[in-house]
Amino acid sequence: MTPTVTKTGWINNAMTGLHVLGARLTDLITLLAVATFLTTCSADRGLVKHTGFNAGAAQDVLAAAFAGVIKYHVDPHTPRTLALSALDGLQTLDDAVRVADEGKNLWLTRGDHPGVTVPLPRRGDSDDWADVVVAAVEQLRPLSPVLAEKSTDDFLNALLPRSLSQLDQYSRYADPEIARDRRAARHGFTGIGVTITRDDGRVKINQVYDRSPAAKAGLMAGDIIVAVDGVAIEDGDLRAVARRVRGVSGTLVRLTLRRRDETLDIAIRRAPVVPQTIALRRAGGFSIIKISGFNEHTSRDLVRALDRDADDGEPAGVILDLRQNRGGLLNEAVEVADLFIPGGTLLATHGRHPRADQYFKAEARDRLVDVPMVALVDRGSASAAEIVAGALQDSGRALVVGTRTFGKGSVQTVLNLPNGGEITVTWARMFAPSGYSLARFGVYPSVCVGDIVGGNKAIDSRAIAALDTHHLSLRRRITDMSAGEQDALLARCAARPATKETGAVRDHDLQVAQTLLRDRALYAKMRRKTAIAIAGGSPEPPATSLGSATR
Repeated sequence: MTPTVTKTGWINNAMTGLHVLGARLTDLITLLAVATFLTTCSADRGLVKHTGFNAGAAQDVLAAAFAGVIKYHVDPHTPRTLALSALDGLQTLDDAVRVADEGKNLWLTRGDHPGVTVPLPRRGDSDDWADVVVAAVEQLRPLSPVLAEKSTDDFLNALLPRSLSQLDQYSRYADPEIARDRRAARHGFTGIGVTITRDDGRVKINQVYDRSPAAKAGLMAGDIIVAVDGVAIEDGDLRAVARRVRGVSGTLVRLTLRRRDETLDIAIRRAPVVPQTIALRRAGGFSIIKISGFNEHTSRDLVRALDRDADDGEPAGVILDLRQNRGGLLNEAVEVADLFIPGGTLLATHGRHPRADQYFKAEARDRLVDVPMVALVDRGSASAAEIVAGALQDSGRALVVGTRTFGKGSVQTVLNLPNGGEITVTWARMFAPSGYSLARFGVYPSVCVGDIVGGNKAIDSRAIAALDTHHLSLRRRITDMSAGEQDALLARCAARPATKETGAVRDHDLQVAQTLLRDRALYAKMRRKTAIAIAGGSPEPPATSLGSATR
């Protein structure tokens, strides 16, 4: 199966669906726990969960996963290492199980039971090594009452995560249920177009998508879902609500809602819905665009939002808010950057697979080209958001304000598995237009807001103008720096605690952006300082340096 790659980098074949970028931030709760999309994907309706152990089904999934990793992962791997790593996962099901590699055989034991062996192929392909894993499971099940009770899904949920965890921190396995929700977030779903959260044991509607079935039916953020099709919702069970609201496009679902002191019964016809990632508003003469993620409608929705905003005349400036944007689809990030950048390189990706080496160029589709622009970022801005921020900064199109970004720096491709699950495999590394890797350090802002916020410091033009941009030069010379110098750079522009004033959290990033856009001379000065630093200079070196960039 040979992938075909378009100019935007989208991969299509029977196994690989798309490039996905998204940080798995360890301090963030998964989407399902916070805001569950009420979804169903038509492609998943035929999924079957195995209640016992089906050796053939397990072998098919393992072989497909191993083959996908070997073909696409950014680093080389062998089916042997993938299979043996997978078997380490058996101890997560039964910690008394032991699997030892003796070269020509596996030695399998549990407690005081006599050991058994499984012969290993001298070389073998993904199918052969998947057979080894399945054979080991079948040999151990009679020895372990714990393993004897486990289903195919249980084994795959133990084996594949352990195997993929040896690759990198972003490659992972999603079982069919989780994969269905992830596909819904990327491509859309059949539902009613709301997100829900758990609130004091109740299920509350958190957001209603514009032009969705829910919006047309009059649902509102803050409504409490009491029942679905007459079945009461207990203990704020988000998954129970999601299961009941899911259904075939065109069919009806009836919700019982509590809105303040009123109880409502509303029938809603299910329809295809894509989660909304664009919110645009005018404030103080500026167009403030919040991008919460990158799915397959993000660039299209942004164009539509800009068209509507144009009815109010040209804004005095644009603020692109990428904070807490965890990523999404690579091609959509490229399309968004291309909307604002008139020419040049937007991104480069490099990997082991020949098609992983790509350069993405702007195609002169720029909007608001003469309007000054600021991009807001923070430590929650990751992957696809870093593509946009890095391209805007390196091209000189926008000033970046906030803290340094997450530093994901890699591209994942999603491989569909025979059981309806999927594996996400890191297939390329990302490089900003000026050539630096986005990994670990991320994108550094031109204006580190933490340097001008706190104590008695006031956010004004003089405070911003006094900032140096030496860190931007150092960021692009990481490979020439010692470990100590790199650690010192990581401490710059890092996350800062929120400042609370008068009972509310002030948005200092936004205040800085507005100050820059109001003071055109200041904006021009910071752009010049940024350009010089990116080119390798430092027009106004700081009094206390991070250290020489050369050893």
